[in-house]
Amino acid sequence: MRRNHPDASRARVLPGSWRWLGFGLCAVSAGLVLWAGAVLAGVWA
Repeated sequence: MRRNHPDASRARVLPGSWRWLGFGLCAVSAGLVLWAGAVLAGVWA
């Protein structure tokens, strides 16, 4: 197996649309975590 795989090096550089899509997914997941934390805090408070 070759160490320098072309797909591995290419995966680091993403187009702008994919970068924004990933950012949106991270923001949504972070919002869900915060929302779940707030719900749990309200239930256990």
